[in-house]
Amino acid sequence: MKITRKQQEEIDFLCTVFNVEPNDEEIQDYLNVSVRGKGVGYKNIGGTNNSLLLAKRRLDISIKMWREDLTVGILGG
Repeated sequence: MKITRKQQEEIDFLCTVFNVEPNDEEIQDYLNVSVRGKGVGYKNIGGTNNSLLLAKRRLDISIKMWREDLTVGILGG
């Protein structure tokens, strides 16, 4: 599967922020899940060793927690 510029930027971001170095197979699995909707899916990746999928899941959880904190007024002014 060919990687678009935006997908590469997302992968580079995840690698930088979470300090991961995915191999080609992990990148293909990530693209299958994020683009094609195939594979283990983000909600069921607890048993996977794919560092890129785990980094994406951690990012998603962090954003969800920030949103909840902003909603209840824990974060912000």
